[in-house]
Amino acid sequence: MNKINLAYWIIIPLQFITSFSYGQEFTLSGKVTDKKSGEPIFYAKVSVDDIKKVAVTDFDGYYSMKVTLGDTVVVSYTGMIAQKIKVDTTSLNIELEEIEELIVEFGPPIRPVKSSNHSVTTVTMEEIQQAKKISGKIFFKENYEILAGATIKNRRTGKIAHSDVDGNFEIAASRNDSIEIHYVGMSSLEIKVTDKNEYEIYLELAPIRKNKKQKRREKKD
Repeated sequence: MNKINLAYWIIIPLQFITSFSYGQEFTLSGKVTDKKSGEPIFYAKVSVDDIKKVAVTDFDGYYSMKVTLGDTVVVSYTGMIAQKIKVDTTSLNIELEEIEELIVEFGPPIRPVKSSNHSVTTVTMEEIQQAKKISGKIFFKENYEILAGATIKNRRTGKIAHSDVDGNFEIAASRNDSIEIHYVGMSSLEIKVTDKNEYEIYLELAPIRKNKKQKRREKKD
């Protein structure tokens, strides 16, 4: 009796293994996790190499798909190193590792040499040291109301900036540059850049221009 039982338990597993060796499909399932944190990876891609069979992991990192014995399963996820594993079991848990960040160091910049038929502007060290950005705030002089949308222009460079909703502005300028400030209905103002970096600017109402008829009436009165 014991000999019969022993033969039974040997024959059954052999039959099971043989059935898979002939390419019969079976369900492969498992879990994909982050090797470092142990957290499940949601929406990792699990596919059979060279065959259009694809599955994705659920919110808890689990997947399930049909495969055959000996298939190569590819498990991948953005920012992690993909794994290729040959199927020899019905359950397969995979741990993925993050791709190490590649740090590239660059040498000094290569500056192209300009050909002789192009104009070259020479910038002195003094000009470089003088170059800076100035900032400030623009107000209506009569009631200190903030003026948004004022135009600020560097006369030397032609660069233009505008004051924001809080009346603040910023513009590139060098010492001794002339800065023009314009606002609709206000008298334009021009300031000279000094060693200061911040400026408070107050604009006044533009004078009303009178036509000839108005001037004649004023003379009669």
